[in-house]
Amino acid sequence: MKIGVVTFPGSLDDVDARRAVTLAGGEVVALWHGDHDLRGVDAVI
Repeated sequence: MKIGVVTFPGSLDDVDARRAVTLAGGEVVALWHGDHDLRGVDAVI
C-alpha cells in the first residue's frame, strides 16, 4: 500500500509518520504541502 506523508515547513512529525508507515509494511511516498499531485497514493497522513 502506498501511503503519502505530507511535510509542512517547521514540522518534524513527518519523520515519525514515515517510520510508522515503513514499520507497518507500507510504501512511503513523500509529499510536500504545496503538491497538487498525490502521485497515486492509497492514503495520506
